[in-house]
Amino acid sequence: PTHTRTATSTHTPTPTLTPTPLPTDTPVPARTPPPAPVPIGQSGTWQLVFADDFNGQTLDAAKWTTCWSYGCATTNPNLWYSASNVSLGGGVVRLRADNQPVFEHGRDIPYTSGMLSTGAGPDGSPTRFTAQYGYFEARVRVPGGRGLWPAFWMLTPAQRPPEIDIMEVLSKDPTRVH
Repeated sequence: PTHTRTATSTHTPTPTLTPTPLPTDTPVPARTPPPAPVPIGQSGTWQLVFADDFNGQTLDAAKWTTCWSYGCATTNPNLWYSASNVSLGGGVVRLRADNQPVFEHGRDIPYTSGMLSTGAGPDGSPTRFTAQYGYFEARVRVPGGRGLWPAFWMLTPAQRPPEIDIMEVLSKDPTRVH
């Protein structure tokens, strides 16, 4: 048989005053990042070590610079990288190319463009992020047209070749990835 016991008390406790807690701000739980994606064709555990969803109104300077460590010049003498060609909004970063001449290094440079790097900045700021191995991805929409060459690639911490091309598109054929 099953036995149950119930205890009751005939003693009535003496009431005591308990202070009423003051209302406090309810803590907002920290946003839990989504689990790190597993690269297609891979298994095991992956740890997300760098991410940016571009949810602010300005670039996170702890993650990005808009020029190389050695300046905003490019290998193309007709192009200059400019922070004014980088804009954020709605979780998207936009890199714009313009026929907007600038006078730099004693000459007119006819085109400006935006770029992002996690390397060291031209102001002497340190490298923001570097990795030797890993899985790298970005959602990228590329423009069509002539003369544009959008790319997503990795360089050494010195920001010099060799480079690893993840994606390059010649904008005259935006459906073909090189």
